[in-house]
Amino acid sequence: MLKVPLFFLKWLLMSAIICYWYIIPLKFRKTCLFRVSCSHYVFNSTRDFGFLHGVTAFKERWHKCRPGYKTELINNKLCLHLIDGSNIYSEDISESIIRENKK
Repeated sequence: MLKVPLFFLKWLLMSAIICYWYIIPLKFRKTCLFRVSCSHYVFNSTRDFGFLHGVTAFKERWHKCRPGYKTELINNKLCLHLIDGSNIYSEDISESIIRENKK
């Protein structure tokens, strides 16, 4: 069986994300719910902690960053109740989502 070194997989994952940033224009990308976009979160996790952590970060964000969230104001701050049952609060919510909910 062929064994691929983890540093190569780390490089491959980071390269795929960089290609995504350069090839797919912003206007065609899905708006991320998080202040740190999903691709940046996965890239930073992979760069700082390695391939396996990056894949875990990808799976985590993939399950959280979905349509179907509910919004609620708690102490004058926006809270998103995500479909996986978790919550994110104003400091972690993207500016575009906050602006959209101020209307």
